[in-house]
Amino acid sequence: MQPVKVLMMPDRKKMILFVIFVLITIAGLVQRAPLVESPPSPTPSRLGSFSFTLLAVLLAFPYQILVTGLILVGTVPLHRFPWLVIAGNVVYLYFLSCLSMAGFNRYRHRFSIWHWTALIGLPFILIVGYLVYLNILSFFIDDLLNYVGVSLIMSLYLHLLFCLGFFVHDAITKPGL
Repeated sequence: MQPVKVLMMPDRKKMILFVIFVLITIAGLVQRAPLVESPPSPTPSRLGSFSFTLLAVLLAFPYQILVTGLILVGTVPLHRFPWLVIAGNVVYLYFLSCLSMAGFNRYRHRFSIWHWTALIGLPFILIVGYLVYLNILSFFIDDLLNYVGVSLIMSLYLHLLFCLGFFVHDAITKPGL
């Protein structure tokens, strides 16, 4: 119980990351609001053409898979309690920020500058390479910001995956950890 308590204990870095995640989610909801009106509003979003909606969806993708699975199985009628889905999303974003900071603090010494460069640069190179392959690469500033935002979220999940690998390796090689 003690490691979970330490993991979830708020500090400045976790709260800053959590606030960034929540602001991305709120901006995604505000930007998506005209699209869900009936009929959809033709007026452009006040937030411009930068896709906060895409970033919000990618940020909460594992949580959305869980919620969709619960709805499909029918165990919890979440469609009757939308506030529960929103509260769960906030809890998920806080857990994601805590897990990201804990992984960074524990395993940052295992990453050299080249590892960090690859961790952050590889998703961006993959996205640009895919867009070049599809012949739809755009050099408008909003599109470039979208590429960077998506690659940073991909880097976040890739970092968590590497931290999970380090944790499993430590658990196997150092029993009692």
